[in-house]
Amino acid sequence: LATGDYLFDPHAGEGYERDEDHLALMIDLLGDIPLSLMLGGEESCKKYFTKQGKLKHIKSFKPCSLFDRLVDKFKFSENDALSLTSFLLPMLNYNPRSRASATDCLRHPWMTQSLMYSEKLSLERRRRSSQSSNSVTSSPFQSVNSSFNIPKSEQDKFQLVKLNFESILEDENAGKQNNNNM
Repeated sequence: LATGDYLFDPHAGEGYERDEDHLALMIDLLGDIPLSLMLGGEESCKKYFTKQGKLKHIKSFKPCSLFDRLVDKFKFSENDALSLTSFLLPMLNYNPRSRASATDCLRHPWMTQSLMYSEKLSLERRRRSSQSSNSVTSSPFQSVNSSFNIPKSEQDKFQLVKLNFESILEDENAGKQNNNNM
């Protein structure tokens, strides 16, 4: 949603499968996969990696940090890139036990600022809508867009993200309650 582009868009190539390209793209962005995770015994690790933890068929890499990609390719400001990077990287941790949970994500400053912004827009829409309910020519989005200078499509994205994360949080809390009841 932030860039309109896939974070990873793997393709099969001459001598390697799509999955191996996906792993190479992850390594380009996140660095080497810890050997301790590869030694965990998954059969796919043996299929794609040497005993030294190197990909078997893909030898050349184009390392680029997520921050640099956001700034260089997508023209994010350094501040926006830093904020989004600090939100996304914990979700991309190779070790599943160390990844950010849905709750962690909802509490991250990037998300809380987006949610507060979304709530502010929602309140402003309702206020404007009730004030102009008798007026045919006025749109509740006109004043919101001019006040915040944000296109309606972006406002809708924030609302969608908010609803998705609220749903995830509810599911996560329900799961914890079920585990506590056992």
